[in-house]
Amino acid sequence: MPEPLKARIVRVRAAPLLTPIGGVEQRMAVDWTVDGNNLFTLYIPSAQFTADAARRAVDAAAAEVIKLLSA
Repeated sequence: MPEPLKARIVRVRAAPLLTPIGGVEQRMAVDWTVDGNNLFTLYIPSAQFTADAARRAVDAAAAEVIKLLSA
């Protein structure tokens, strides 16, 4: 019987974004997977980034992906 799918965070990194008016938006990128093959990325503003916030965001997004893969 296969293991149930669950989110696994693979990498956390800085991912600044250049804005159209020449500024820089500081943000963090959280790369994650549920099946070990497909990599997804969530972006969180650096000012709002915490380990708990990242885990909640990944778990919420992963729940939708798992629904699709399990259907």
